[in-house]
Amino acid sequence: MGAKVLDINIETISCQSQAELIAWMKKPGSEARAIVPSLPLYIPTRFQSASLSSPITILDQSKLASVLEHSSEDKVIKVEAGIKKEELDRILSQTNEWWPCHSAPGASLSEIINAGDGGTLEHGFGGPKHLVLGLDVLLADGETIKTGGRVVKNVTGYDLSKLLIGSHATLGIVLAAYLRLFAKPEQSAAFRLETDAQDKLFSLSRSLIGLGLPISTLEIISSQLFERLLSPNSQNTNSSNAVMLIELHGHAQEIEEIKSKIAEKVKESFADTSLTNLEQKHATDVFTGLAQADRATARHALEISCLPSQMDQIISFITQRIYGLYWQARPGRGRLKFLAHDLDVLSEATKALNQWAQENGQSLVVASPDHEFSLRVKTLPNQDAQAFALKLALKSKFDPANILNPLVCL
Repeated sequence: MGAKVLDINIETISCQSQAELIAWMKKPGSEARAIVPSLPLYIPTRFQSASLSSPITILDQSKLASVLEHSSEDKVIKVEAGIKKEELDRILSQTNEWWPCHSAPGASLSEIINAGDGGTLEHGFGGPKHLVLGLDVLLADGETIKTGGRVVKNVTGYDLSKLLIGSHATLGIVLAAYLRLFAKPEQSAAFRLETDAQDKLFSLSRSLIGLGLPISTLEIISSQLFERLLSPNSQNTNSSNAVMLIELHGHAQEIEEIKSKIAEKVKESFADTSLTNLEQKHATDVFTGLAQADRATARHALEISCLPSQMDQIISFITQRIYGLYWQARPGRGRLKFLAHDLDVLSEATKALNQWAQENGQSLVVASPDHEFSLRVKTLPNQDAQAFALKLALKSKFDPANILNPLVCL
């Protein structure tokens, strides 16, 4: 059924089975489609026209949500990619198991795999690239491939699963996945540490990472973002404080021992500041909110891959020049994200980031929307020609007609 949204010609395709979806992909005319896994928050102007030769086709995989295989003994499950994370959690709770990814409410497995982001639990469990063992993938020509397998050590040579995870469905459509499971922890506990000494907070994070403690979540965010997650109507934009968020999982004694070691490190860095317990309700609001921070607090996000030692410098440089930004850092995974309501503000932040990279002789990989793509990945200050050529070659190999999510440029 076709529909117009903001002068965008859109059709939604919903299939009852993988076989039906594969047959649809093989139908004549498929090479003229523009197939996206879901409608992004931002549509570039060049796609906002009903005069496009073909509509944007959204694949609705919600009916492809079956459990195909489950072994509690091996801690592995194979499910179709349309399953919602909440439904997966419900199924696993029956066997006291857990797939440790935080996701936005209503997110499907395919959305999590396409984005390649495991949410705040990524610090301790590695996110989809560590938690997805194998994939069934539908290619642009209607053929299917299998990558990886059902056990951790089941790949020789390069693991194509890691290439496809985080590719935003630009190389293939995920049909099903083998997931690595864990025993559901007995308890969880969350803590926060707020200070105006942002540099010390990032130094503390590096110390905690160096200890190798089993910390599930280790995030540092702007206090404005923290307050916005707890109170969506908060208009505080003046505070320069930063907030460290920590989450632990395990049995009570284990959590207490880890907390004690963290508290010792905090005391070494901050004489008059200590860890504060985060109530369960507040922890749920914050961690769920962070999994959808760009949707919950802003419309656009600039994500940067950088070293933990660079994060404090970058944040200070950008926020001193650009007003109205929230920020979120995951030091253990090298993720730094700026959030803005306005695309032009994000564009100015990207220019400032480019200036920082030039002045410091650094190379940064960034991902953000612009006026041509809903997401574009590039290297600052100068495009890496060799890496760009490799990406073009991969896209040409997997999707020569460029029909798979042309709104994204990786």
